[in-house]
Amino acid sequence: MVLVKKRFGISLSDNLYENLNELSSLLQRNRSELIEEAVKTFINDYKHYLIPHNCTGVMIISCKSEDMVKSMIDRYSDIAKTYIHTHENNTCIEIIFISGPSKKIVEFQKGLEKEARCISRYVPLSMSSFEGEDKGC
Repeated sequence: MVLVKKRFGISLSDNLYENLNELSSLLQRNRSELIEEAVKTFINDYKHYLIPHNCTGVMIISCKSEDMVKSMIDRYSDIAKTYIHTHENNTCIEIIFISGPSKKIVEFQKGLEKEARCISRYVPLSMSSFEGEDKGC
């Protein structure tokens, strides 16, 4: 099977462009390969927004308000299974093991970002369709 690629233009800030060039040189890979890999990772991380499924992963959260994060974790305790909490440089950092329907994961992440004003990153580890078929993310 021949892989067909589509071409399109993108605009990057000067700083991002310079970082991309430097990384390209250090990794000895061209910019297109790096951008393709970054887009694949981004889409994989947000696949739960696109396709309803059950998913298991880890969410990393950075926030100033410990109370707001705890409140959100309590509200979503059905999917927020286990977490590690620490403080670094006046910031709460949470690492949460998450498992459940993609819709709830999306609600949780949006709530953390909007209500609690946190920065969050969800890293999916596995997903399954509602019929039970397991797939790596």
